[in-house]
Amino acid sequence: EIQTYSFVSPKGVDLIGVPQEDRRRNFVKIINPLGEENSVMRTTLLPNMLEVLARNYTRNIEASCFEIGNTFFDVPNGPEGLPEEEFSLCIGMFGKGIDFFSLKGVVQELLSKMGVDAAKYVAEENDLTYHPGRCAKLIEGEEQIGIMGEIHPDVAENFGLAGERVYCAEIKVPYIEKNGDRTIVYSPLPKYPSTSRDIALLVEEDMEVGTIRDLILANGGSILESVKLFDVYRGKQVEEGKKSVAFTLTYRDKDKTLTDDEVASVHNVVLEALKNELNAVLREM
Repeated sequence: EIQTYSFVSPKGVDLIGVPQEDRRRNFVKIINPLGEENSVMRTTLLPNMLEVLARNYTRNIEASCFEIGNTFFDVPNGPEGLPEEEFSLCIGMFGKGIDFFSLKGVVQELLSKMGVDAAKYVAEENDLTYHPGRCAKLIEGEEQIGIMGEIHPDVAENFGLAGERVYCAEIKVPYIEKNGDRTIVYSPLPKYPSTSRDIALLVEEDMEVGTIRDLILANGGSILESVKLFDVYRGKQVEEGKKSVAFTLTYRDKDKTLTDDEVASVHNVVLEALKNELNAVLREM
């Protein structure tokens, strides 16, 4: 965990590519600042996070950090004329073995522990802070509750992280506190064994993994217990413009041991749906 100053430089939003019309430029200005470097109150935790990561980078130290803190916005009609405050979580990481899915795993685990299980990951290509194609918005219902992805190389270079792949996320903490369901529900351990099937699918490069997973779940019936992604591959065996995504599908019936024919019947329905609705081609494992 890191803690950084709430008083920051207004240049921070320039370094992360915030557009001129963005609300993150609505700074609360300090009346008597010590200097420009701490003349406004922060509207995002990201510049501070990138500065901390860069400080570690220059010392050859890999880092995975988080910060929870307030951001401040100069809102003319705020309550009693006061600035608007938002509680925010920022996660940042870089180093050997760290990639987009490392960050996504952390975010998913956090949301799951806090009882926010319905969030969807929607590709975002227009946020200048992040690498297009390696960024996703976190959407639940109609609300964006966060954003995550690989920092754009130009932004990384602005912070002295040139050549390093850096991954960050910002999440709205009040939404999690308000909508998270942390009710603990007991269910007995299953009496009957599960059986699993691994599938590798050849799909278009821009096909979202979440879309594939949702379709599998929708067609797996009552015996499909879980769907887990375990590989995304692009390489010599995959044609340009395509990618291979591999899942493990686990089947179980709570009332009996499943037969191979019962599993095959449902599994074939899943494969047919993937083929007909997403044009997904089954690859040899």
